[in-house]
Amino acid sequence: FVAAAGLLPDCSSTDGVTLEFYATLNVMLSWQRLFSLVSVDDTSTGITGTWGWDTDATGDIYMFHTASSGPTLYNVLADGTHPWTVGTEYHLSLVFAKTESGFDVTIARRDATTGTLILSNTQSVTWSPATLASMMLQLGYSSWDGSSAAAGSFDEVRVWNRALTDDEIVASI
Repeated sequence: FVAAAGLLPDCSSTDGVTLEFYATLNVMLSWQRLFSLVSVDDTSTGITGTWGWDTDATGDIYMFHTASSGPTLYNVLADGTHPWTVGTEYHLSLVFAKTESGFDVTIARRDATTGTLILSNTQSVTWSPATLASMMLQLGYSSWDGSSAAAGSFDEVRVWNRALTDDEIVASI
């Protein structure tokens, strides 16, 4: 797994940040962590993503949570209509577009060969640029007990110091 704090740039003077990477699921495990992006000061603030619920790869689960509401999740996207296929490489992107009160975060999963959008969801968060820049990115690993390390692989992790458009992301695939 990969873990790095301070990987995302401080976007105080830009329109946001984009994180993109490729991921391949090799074996489905219970609560297998795709990524965690969590505050180094308080792990109850961040975003986590799994390859599926329990041992079911029927779809993506992305959880947005914030310290201001305690460890309670304030948004869960559990999509059961776009299953992961073991052995297939996917492209994932997280775009943090600055707003007056924080960020609009768009998480998208695309076909790694064609760039075709499989799933996309946007959620607003009230994090500051400094909070985002100090977060720990963990690929294939979780800060929380009970989550499985990834039985998969990751490739080409890219961090951009601005919010990329959909067209720019597809062109980079």
